[in-house]
Amino acid sequence: MKTLLRSICSFLWVVLLLSLRPEACALETEILAKTDDIFPNFFSANQANYEVDVAYSGTWQRLDWTLDKTGTLTISGTGDMRNFVSYSSAEAWRAYIDDIYNVVISEGITSVGNYAFGGCKNLTALEIPNSVKYIGVDAFEACTNLKEITIPGSIESIGEYAFCGAGLRNVIIEDGVTDIKRDAFSGCLSLSDIVLPNSILHIGYGAFANCQSVETIEIPTDLTEIEAMTFQGCSKLKSVKIPDGVRTIGSEAFSACIGLENVIIPEGVTLIAESAFSDCSSLEELAIPSSVEHIGNGAFYRSGIKSFTIPEKVSVIGNSTFSGCGNLTNVTIPVSVINIEYYAFYNCDNLKDVYYRGLQKQWTEIAIDDPNEWLKNAEIHYITPDLVLPSSLTAIDSEAFTGGAFTYVLVPAGVTEIGSGAFAGCPNLRYVEICGTQTEIDDAAFDGVTGLTIIAPSGSKAETWATQHSVNFQPAA
Repeated sequence: MKTLLRSICSFLWVVLLLSLRPEACALETEILAKTDDIFPNFFSANQANYEVDVAYSGTWQRLDWTLDKTGTLTISGTGDMRNFVSYSSAEAWRAYIDDIYNVVISEGITSVGNYAFGGCKNLTALEIPNSVKYIGVDAFEACTNLKEITIPGSIESIGEYAFCGAGLRNVIIEDGVTDIKRDAFSGCLSLSDIVLPNSILHIGYGAFANCQSVETIEIPTDLTEIEAMTFQGCSKLKSVKIPDGVRTIGSEAFSACIGLENVIIPEGVTLIAESAFSDCSSLEELAIPSSVEHIGNGAFYRSGIKSFTIPEKVSVIGNSTFSGCGNLTNVTIPVSVINIEYYAFYNCDNLKDVYYRGLQKQWTEIAIDDPNEWLKNAEIHYITPDLVLPSSLTAIDSEAFTGGAFTYVLVPAGVTEIGSGAFAGCPNLRYVEICGTQTEIDDAAFDGVTGLTIIAPSGSKAETWATQHSVNFQPAA
């Protein structure tokens, strides 16, 4: 290096001397022309280095980082990335946050630190290696120009607010990721496509809240809870199938999903928490499984529900549960209900019919709080079996009761077969109570019957039939 510097100095001195004598111009030109012989490739090489030269560099704990003049930030080393103190931190590369357009995290780094790239508004490309196990809090929050990302399966957890408010449109989460923490993708207004693997065991509070472009999402099969506000405000979400293992649907889980039209809730869910489906104005039909024991306050507030059956295990219809449901025309209430709280049916202007599965005396014993005049002014239909089949009966033949006007049929335990079309086209039929466990039911036994509920012992063949034919099932008391 010293030899090179001495050579450069000598060269410059010669040029200076020659420039003092006009008659030496020709000689100066000759010397300059021979520069490549004296310093081969020196100037051309350094010009290239200047164009991709490092603008800034440093060390962040054990990791080295360089930010070149094209806006590519490369972070290399091994181990965890040190967390930054806050979103406004100006340490390391965060001091040049507006100059970062591309981030390359090298293999060997095991985490993305808290606040590492939050507010990096010009970031458009991101490479995360398979060595990374954790993405920290606010790591990429408000990266508004980051449009797509693949999260490798090596990552066990995506931290709180990790991509909150980012400009993401497409997200692929590879199999292996197990945990998405609260608000990880909340406020990603452009997010329309997201792939969630079945390896995910937990999705936190508000994880996808206000992702207003999402239309469909497949919820991982091993989830046991839809946490509070998980999909709140996903206004274009149209259809949701809750996995079989889920036991709880949290408060405001689907609140303000104004485009939601179809929800499948499996048997096994025991709790629908407060405001879970509030302001779901397009949700007109919803079958609630018999396993549900509690429906929270305001659960269906201002939803589009037209008809609703309260499960047999519910004892209280909470305040504002159906408040503002202007499309609700009828509701079925089981004998298990002992209290209907204030505002439960407030402003249900079209509620005309209440079907009560009990006697008039039992209805009058229910504590109905004010104001609930919309419920009180509806016509109360007391549902008790109006077709009780003889206990000696062993089979119901095909088309035996086709088109009948009854609403509630009691089938004795001795019946082992219900034939094709046995109750087809019965316009008022709402309940069929089957006392036996071994009753075989033909696929077409109830053709043309809508809003049917099968009541039978748990584990019976009737329950299996109801499940296979998507008919509401309630276990016999």
